[in-house]
Amino acid sequence: MNITKTFALVLALLPLQLLASDELTIDESHVDFGEQFQFSEVKKDISLSNPSDKTVRLSTSNKEDIKSFSIEPVLLKPHSSAVIHIDIPLLNHLGYFGRRYEIVADAGDGAQQRYPVLVTGFVNSVLDTPNPDVNFGAVDMKATKLQQVVRLASSSAPALSIVKIIDAPEFIDASLGKASNELVLTPKQSNLLGYRKGVVKVATSSKDQSEVWINVLADFHGDFVPDQNPLSFGVQRPSASYPVRLQITSRNSAPFSVEKVTVDPNAHVIAKAAECIPKATVDCHAFLFELEKSRPQGQITGSVTFQFAHSNQVLDVLLEGIFLLDSTKVRSLNDADTTKQSISKNKVDLGAAILNAVNSSSEPELPGKGPLLKWKVANESGIYGYAIFRGDDAAGLLQAESGNSQRQQYHGPRLRKPKTQQHTNNPTQ
Repeated sequence: MNITKTFALVLALLPLQLLASDELTIDESHVDFGEQFQFSEVKKDISLSNPSDKTVRLSTSNKEDIKSFSIEPVLLKPHSSAVIHIDIPLLNHLGYFGRRYEIVADAGDGAQQRYPVLVTGFVNSVLDTPNPDVNFGAVDMKATKLQQVVRLASSSAPALSIVKIIDAPEFIDASLGKASNELVLTPKQSNLLGYRKGVVKVATSSKDQSEVWINVLADFHGDFVPDQNPLSFGVQRPSASYPVRLQITSRNSAPFSVEKVTVDPNAHVIAKAAECIPKATVDCHAFLFELEKSRPQGQITGSVTFQFAHSNQVLDVLLEGIFLLDSTKVRSLNDADTTKQSISKNKVDLGAAILNAVNSSSEPELPGKGPLLKWKVANESGIYGYAIFRGDDAAGLLQAESGNSQRQQYHGPRLRKPKTQQHTNNPTQ
């Protein structure tokens, strides 16, 4: 066989080799959903093709997240396609969103191939203060009821109102306030003492964001009060593990006894009775908490529950801290940085600075009225976009310039001059 015939044979076999490839093809391995508001859903169908002559069984390594990432059919025949359904509820996630899925393809020959699918985007909120928090602090069960009013404010949707209360934790009484955007929260009387965490969920009138979740925290105090809650273990290691002390006292100085101590088994913590310091008294009980020697590396979480004799009150103490191996190194972000520049504490006339920057600019004139707002950042790698608001008066209502964040090279909108000279152009909001 001469060289010409050999070359022709290679060309003839090449398409067959490509068709017989075991590599599956995905039409979109990176799904960027852009910018969405909280409580919206990311829905996307992408195609997965099998160009080989083998039947491939498909599965996903994200077993706990099967509802948001599913494949149909799971048995992919030769030269056919499957559909990957992506349906991710964003809920109250805020900011950059990134989730990695992995498709596992098994052709039955013992070798598995893995194909990653990345879903990214940015989650915004219609609220001026997204994901509001309410901290009642110490709540005395014997004192007057505390009450806090939450007001949902939105510059982009000034008429935002609360339609109804969807859910509230058992220790909080939630009701609609006098104004349509107000929610009144009141801690309920409870025999369960200690820190309580929960979420109040409300439906809103916004077409962009159907719900708002309010995180609620309260520390209920009754007849028995711990000297610290949460109980912090700090940073501990196998070579530097130490017990942590907790003391519980009676508020009325009356004697009491602890009937039962229950430690969350997932906390890997051991409780031992000890004497109170500086001296033992009938109105005080102390305990030392140590980490189990076989506990895994990671965060220390969970709680310890105390039950008292002749009382229906139960005290719940949260646990916090971190357990690291001796070989794990911790580098502080507060370490000295020689590249840092000193920041001047002198006041700056922002209006004059903007005008000076515009007048000294050599860039061509852009459309619009008023001075040009420009800014620079040291590094935009972690910034998805900028929320721009404008108004005629710095002290007045600011209107959102756009429903979407402005990206990268956008220099910002021109701001209209104020009607009077009392206020300078102030884009700081």
